[in-house]
Amino acid sequence: MSQITTGIDNFKIEKTEEEVYYFFYKSQPNQIIEISGICDDCNECVYDYVKKLDGLEKCPNCKSELWTSSKCAFEFFETDEDDDAIAGFAYRDFSESELDHYKIGTMTIQGLINVDKEIVRVVEYDNDDKGTLGLEEPFENYGIKYFSKDIYDALPRISLFTDEWRIHWEQSIIYNNKLEKIN
Repeated sequence: MSQITTGIDNFKIEKTEEEVYYFFYKSQPNQIIEISGICDDCNECVYDYVKKLDGLEKCPNCKSELWTSSKCAFEFFETDEDDDAIAGFAYRDFSESELDHYKIGTMTIQGLINVDKEIVRVVEYDNDDKGTLGLEEPFENYGIKYFSKDIYDALPRISLFTDEWRIHWEQSIIYNNKLEKIN
């Protein structure tokens, strides 16, 4: 076997001599991608409490003055650390809808990292949920300073992301350039 088909335009997982990693994660539909009503101080969801308020109050959890914001799944990887940049370089979400104080949709981490060429390619989805592998872009465009980490350093970050956001993946595979699964 010299390649694996993905069903995504322009995205073939192929054997190569170059150091390449193919990320192929796609969640089930209707995963939580954003939560509204998060206390800015303690990071706990206080949405139901806020709905009943009639002016400034204190957070029921941390007792500080209540200021709320939203928490988005993509923010998980925004740490300026190379392992997070690698783990989340291709994070995308699509097919969004709202349910109470959540935005729900489908999440993907799909694309490739070519270490030898220092480029990435990311799968983008259109309004019809059709995926296409994008053009080559340099590491710097995705916060990857240089490939200082081993690919295995990214795996615990994806695992923690999966646990924290309670993601149910339909596909969750990373292949290397020899078409071996590394996770």
